[in-house]
Amino acid sequence: MSQPQMDRPRERSGTPMTREAMRLLKAGAVIVAVVLIVGSLPILGVWFFADELQPGAATATFGYSDEEFRFTSADGVSLAARLRLPVGPGPHPLLIAAHGSGRATRDHYEQISNALALNGYAFLSYDKRGVGDSEGVYSGVGPGNSEVMFGLLSADIVAGAEHAAARDDIDGERIGVYGVSQGGWIGPVALARSDLLRYLVVISGTTVSVGSEIYYSQLTGETEGAGARGDAADLSAQMAAFAGPHGFDPLPVLEALDRPILWILGSGDRSIPIPETVARLEALVAAGASIEVVVIPGVGHGMRNARSGVRQDNFPRIFGWLQEHSGN
Repeated sequence: MSQPQMDRPRERSGTPMTREAMRLLKAGAVIVAVVLIVGSLPILGVWFFADELQPGAATATFGYSDEEFRFTSADGVSLAARLRLPVGPGPHPLLIAAHGSGRATRDHYEQISNALALNGYAFLSYDKRGVGDSEGVYSGVGPGNSEVMFGLLSADIVAGAEHAAARDDIDGERIGVYGVSQGGWIGPVALARSDLLRYLVVISGTTVSVGSEIYYSQLTGETEGAGARGDAADLSAQMAAFAGPHGFDPLPVLEALDRPILWILGSGDRSIPIPETVARLEALVAAGASIEVVVIPGVGHGMRNARSGVRQDNFPRIFGWLQEHSGN
């Protein structure tokens, strides 16, 4: 059905407007509409953000801004970093990445850093030493070098905290660590080294020794040279009989910590031993540690559902815990 024809916009004199005047009027209306919509976004609780940001100078978008810079660790190694900041002057609470194993860079945390920034938290990530634009020498971690390497990697986190705490837009009383996988070992060491670090979130991290974790991965086929397999009881029995080199054991560090920790695990994780990890965490809680332990059914080491492949959204739980324990 055809629509009734509308009268053309007219000037105040009542004479028909010129095409140029109409074009300017329409353009002005569009600008006003955009300003009104953007201005209402914070009120509505709606934000837009870019998913891909290229390294370089500071980049701003709706909801947050990114700043690329370098900071220097305790041994003089210069690390390439990215600070994602929420809108507003701050000071903002901050989480610092504690990397998992492998050649991790500052680009590995887009999903969590977006979500945090859009809810008022800054996030600091950086290229691991010897990786990307960072100086230093990259090294894998095994039982033989784990004590040394975790000392170096935790020092990088502390150096990042010290750099951030000196900024006016970061709240130096509300800096924490976000550790993934291997970061579950490194994060507690960093907290033990610096009072600047007030809280810790761990995703898929274990509480057993480095040697025990590697052995478990071999039993489950997670690594090359897979050995014996079996059900959960068989695996636990073999873990209890492990007599190889242990290397770094996080338990003494965790026993000495008096800061809040959120520890999220997946029941289907084949990289770390969940029963042994949970048992140690529950013992720590029973002894008075401020640790909240969450085990998500059917989720693997990468926080994906083993059957559907859908990634687990942990942010609502993380954000609720942060609101309670980070002082925000």
